[in-house]
This record gives sequence, structure tokens and C-alpha cells, in this order.
Amino acid sequence: MSGRGTERAYYDADVLVIGGGPAGLAAAIRARWVKGYRALVSSVALFDPSPPGGLLRWGGCVLSGPSWSEPGSLVLDRLAADLDRFSIPLIRREVVSIDRRDALFSLTLDDRTVWTGRSVVLATGFRPMRLSPSSFHNGVWMTYKGNDFLPSLLDAAAKQAGDGDLLIVGRWASSELLPFLFSIRRQGKKVSFLLEEETCSEGHSEVSSALRAFEALGPVYFGRLIGLETAAKGHPRRVLIEPFPRRMPREVDARTKRRASQWPSAACPAPRPDSAPEDAEAPRGRPAEHASRPAEGRLGLSWRQGDETPPPHAAPSPPWSIEVGAIFIDYRAFEISPYLNIRGKLPKRDRRGFIAVDASMGTSIPGFFAAGDITGRYASTLSALGDGVVAGFSAHRHAFRMKFGEEPRLFAYRADAGELQGNRGDLPKLPDAGVPIVLGDRIERTTAVLRALDDRTPLAELRARFDPQELDSTLERLIERKDLTIHVEGP
Repeated sequence: MSGRGTERAYYDADVLVIGGGPAGLAAAIRARWVKGYRALVSSVALFDPSPPGGLLRWGGCVLSGPSWSEPGSLVLDRLAADLDRFSIPLIRREVVSIDRRDALFSLTLDDRTVWTGRSVVLATGFRPMRLSPSSFHNGVWMTYKGNDFLPSLLDAAAKQAGDGDLLIVGRWASSELLPFLFSIRRQGKKVSFLLEEETCSEGHSEVSSALRAFEALGPVYFGRLIGLETAAKGHPRRVLIEPFPRRMPREVDARTKRRASQWPSAACPAPRPDSAPEDAEAPRGRPAEHASRPAEGRLGLSWRQGDETPPPHAAPSPPWSIEVGAIFIDYRAFEISPYLNIRGKLPKRDRRGFIAVDASMGTSIPGFFAAGDITGRYASTLSALGDGVVAGFSAHRHAFRMKFGEEPRLFAYRADAGELQGNRGDLPKLPDAGVPIVLGDRIERTTAVLRALDDRTPLAELRARFDPQELDSTLERLIERKDLTIHVEGP
């Protein structure tokens, strides 16, 4: 079904932005606002199951240097003010697949709702943000600052875990934490792993020794962290994991291959007494039974090499509830290889798994743009905001060209030679087939023309019903206020 039931408007929004961190927010705002002077803006929809802000909600951000540092909450407040000012809808659902048919992209959400649009901006970051910042350093830890800071972070997290498991959330590259974790394990602390990897290492010697080292320390789960059950004062008590189908990896990071070869099994500490025996794993090709404690071993569906993988829209497995003492998110591993849980029509990636982009944040798919950490550029708030602005401009420009067959006038942000010829102004000629789309709810329906705009009627019909001068004056006033745009059918 359609996201907004806009059959006569041809599609739901000009620009569909996936991800509500600084890059996604900047892209959505720029496409919706474009510039201060005369511009026909884009309609925009923003998708993120979590509250907006991403890592801005977790602390401060250094923009250019120590003299220009801001609390993340302050930066978020300013971005959120524009979300509200321009009535940009935030759809609190997860995008599970992206497809493209003819000139339109379609996003399928986790409730099976489908949204369609002219262009897409992907700004999902290194991994989805599912946890509350109130748990930061209160049972939830993550890598930051630098490599030399890792041992003290892990020690603090292990201490806070107490007698419970310290759950390491990471990727195959988290194998580089093993020397530190061996030391923690020898101190009698419990360690377990949640690998947000949709591939398994069976039959691949380059990472099988790394997996054996993980398993020697504690249970290994394959899935993604989707929720947290807290005890007193927000401290985690249980985590919810969505198990993955176990699949064979197509490519393993070269650094992980080198590290894996350095861990002979004999050098690993003995497994915990409550570790899962080999026969605890579910039969391959069939779902594993529900596990209620870490001792029951790996989670998820297990697939043999050569088995057909499930289709993108296969019904998800029930979440698993696992007891933990503390959580340690290895963001360093996600900076090496990001986790993107979206199927369908995706652009080319670089060797590390990041979306490859050009100077305009364009990808290998026309009309598909990316910004922020998912592009693998330097991870900083200022660059995420800047890349988001560029992606927002580019997505708006693509949608504009598809609608009107010409370039938008973006001066003073971008000037094109020859754009002053023909005595054309900053606004395009509105075609008869175009459908006026009211943006937000700031318009008072005080006239028949304004009330008729709610019907999403093509301009040809409106021009036949109303005085052309009154209609054109109303449309121009709303466009000036950025309260209206035009959807156009066709490529």
C-alpha cells in the first residue's frame, strides 16, 4: 500500500531520506528548503525507527577544533527546529528494502508499507542506533577517543558487568579486540559476542580460527541488537536480538584475514564450563529453538553452503532475549566495515563495504545519493552535515530535472553558464499535468482555491475551474513561502 494514499499525486515525495542522524537531517532540510530566495522546493519524507539525531544524542561533537565544539544536543535542537518549521514528516519505521521501477524509487518499510519517490538519500551511518543515550556508561559502552583508550574502556565495562556477561557487539573486525578480551577473561569475567554479520565463517579458513577464538571466550550470536530491557537506573538487564540467517561470506576484510591467521587454537583459554557444546547448534537449514540464556550458544538460522538463502521479505525470526551484565559496542569495527540492513536495489560499494560516492554524493544508481558515515569518509559531525547538504541539493536537483526537464536555478549556491538566457526566472513553468502538493499544515483554507489544493487536482483542472490570475497568484505566494511544491507524472 502507499505510504500516504496519494494516487493522484503520482508518488509520495520527491526526496526520500533514510537515516535521521546529522547527515540525514541536513539532507532532508536542504532538499525541503533549498535556499532562502525564490525556489520551488522538494517534498521530503525522512525515515528512521529511532529518535532523530543519531550519535548527536550521545554526547558532544567537535566541529573544526577545540574552539568550535558543541554539545550534541544543541546541534540537534537546531536541526530539529527546521524539521518542525518545514513540517518534514519523520516516519518512525525501518526501511527493509529499496527498489526502482521506471523513474521512481520505492521503499518497503518493516510494516510492509511502501513509499515512492523521485530520489533517495541513504544516510544510515555505520550501524542503526537502537539504544537510549541514557545508558551510555551506565551498562552500555562503546569504542571512542583512540586505540590506546580501548583497554581502560573494556576494563570499565567488564567491571560494570559484574557477574553477568560483557556482550561485545561488533563485526568480524572485532577480532582485533581479542588480546584485550583474553586478559579480561583470565580475570574471571564472562564474555559473549553478538556479531552483526549475516555471513558465517564455516568452510573459510581465513576467519574460522578467529571464530574459534571468539567461541573459546564465550557464546557467539549472529544477529542484530534491536532492543534493551533495563533494570534500575537504566542499567541493561537483557538484550533483544533479531537472529540472522547464517550465510557464507562473499569477502572477508583483509585485515581480519591477517589477524585470524595469528591465533592458533591452543593459545586460547579453555571455554567456560557453561559454553554450548558442539551439538547444541540447531540442525542446518532449520530454525534454531528459542534460547533464554547465553549458555545456549549461537543464535539464528543456520544454512549449509549451497542452500538457497531466504528472500528479502521472508518473515523475520522471533527476537531472542539474552541476559547481560553490560554491553560494549565496538564502533571501531563498524568504521572498518559498516552494517547496512537493507535489501534490494543498492549502489556499488567499495572494498570495505561503504557506499561509493562522487563529489555530489551521487552513487552508481542515478537518483540515489548517500551521505555521512555510510560513505566511509572521515567520521565527523561537520563532514556529515556538509555531505548531507550536498546530498540534499543533489537529490532535489535530480527530482527537479525529472519533473520539469531542466536544471533548477541554485545560484548563489551553484551557477550554471547560460542560465540567464531566455529571460527565465528562478521558478519553472508549472505544467498542466502537475499536481500542487501542500507541504505542512500552516495554510489556512480561507478561499475556494486554497481548499481545492487539498484534493490534489492537476493544474489543468484547477485552471479550468478558477480565475487563472487568482490561481497563479495563490500558487506563487505559497511557493514563495515554501508551503507548496509540484508533483509531475512520468519520467
